[in-house]
Amino acid sequence: KRSLILFQKSESLKIEAFEPGTYEEYKLDENEKAEFIKKERFHCIGKFPIYEVNVNLTDDVSLNIRSYLTNAVRMRLMSHRRIGCMLSGGLDSSLIAALTVQEARKQGITYPIQTFSIGMDEESPDLLAARKVAKHLGTEHHEIRFT
Repeated sequence: KRSLILFQKSESLKIEAFEPGTYEEYKLDENEKAEFIKKERFHCIGKFPIYEVNVNLTDDVSLNIRSYLTNAVRMRLMSHRRIGCMLSGGLDSSLIAALTVQEARKQGITYPIQTFSIGMDEESPDLLAARKVAKHLGTEHHEIRFT
């Protein structure tokens, strides 16, 4: 059988753990071999992140969390295409969908935000919850069902 991935067994290859809080950069040469460029820690306690955070912090932790989360959603609304998000019906995805709809309205986006859910059947608890959230938010809801 032929494989889509060409793989040669080699005694010199080994699998190593990837350190948390780091990223590695590689360059692919013309033979599709990866050349290691660098390994860097993107954040650690006492070190400023390598990216700029555009959030005004206060002494109120709850307000800070809301600011960070809202800012993260707002940054992802910068698109020339229709906007959508996954919606499982759980707390996390419902919150992100609600913030997406709220921020889209503030930016004057007039079309309905799309939401997408995946479930096993018509009456799965996840799909039922996602439908309720989508209806409440007024999104254009799509479901994918596996049987």
